[in-house]
Amino acid sequence: LRAQRHARHDRRAQTLSEALSRAEVEQRFGDAIALAEQMLAHAPEAEAHHRTLIRLHYLNQDSARARAAFDALFK
Repeated sequence: LRAQRHARHDRRAQTLSEALSRAEVEQRFGDAIALAEQMLAHAPEAEAHHRTLIRLHYLNQDSARARAAFDALFK
């Protein structure tokens, strides 16, 4: 049962990552940010997800939210 949960978790993470990449390439930053937030909710300890969210806020020209996401990384 644990292996099945782990596999499901990995598939969900991969699906989110692929959707986020597509949204970013298509410059749909709002969608990409929402997906990055889902990834963070799924794995809040993953620094890479925090960095992704910071970058996406920056690309979306929202430096205040980028800074807030940066600050959240170090809380």
